[in-house]
Amino acid sequence: MNQFSRTVSLFGEDNYNKIITCRVAVVGIGGVGSYAVEALARTGVGDLLIIDDDKVEITNINRQIWALNSTVGKYKVDVARERLLDINPELKIIASNRRLTAESINELIPQNIDFVIDAIDSLIDKVALIEFCLRKRIPVISCMGAARRKDPTQIKTGNINGLVSGPLIKRFRKELRKKDVVLDFPIVYSEEKAIDVQKGEPLPSCCFTTGAVGLAAAAYVCKFISNMDV
Repeated sequence: MNQFSRTVSLFGEDNYNKIITCRVAVVGIGGVGSYAVEALARTGVGDLLIIDDDKVEITNINRQIWALNSTVGKYKVDVARERLLDINPELKIIASNRRLTAESINELIPQNIDFVIDAIDSLIDKVALIEFCLRKRIPVISCMGAARRKDPTQIKTGNINGLVSGPLIKRFRKELRKKDVVLDFPIVYSEEKAIDVQKGEPLPSCCFTTGAVGLAAAAYVCKFISNMDV
């Protein structure tokens, strides 16, 4: 028995061997991405690339795994790297505290990535990442907004071309269509109606929904990598 024995029993040894030898990139490790990264590490993914240029802020504590009073002011990727290696000392991990943009993406995302999780907040950077992955034929799943929502049971996984709506998804599709790429990739989204907020106010959020989105994305990746139904 070892720390991954129960996961091996769940996936089967052959499928699990695919998980531990895969390389996954998570771009954005905040409220959504932190749960996705932690889930991947605890499941046994053997090689992780995490990208985020933010530092931990006091307002992150309500929804981000690495956000503690003791970590405020530190780069998220540095705190994450230390925690993830404590979960699995054998983990291969690259932690980049740079922002992913259309200009930096070629330097930050290598061709030998097996899967990418998009947990970026910025729409323009989100579009750049998805366009890059689609053109390079890198499997990718994109996480839609979980802010302004409270109910994790309404988190779903679907296709960008499915019967899903919402302001962010509509804008996302519109911007991607300008790039002349085939829109066919999975997304994680909420069916819950978002609460209204005043324009310019910080978006209210909590770990119930951001965590559920990140966990759903990580689950999709592990099932995809191990050739199980997604």
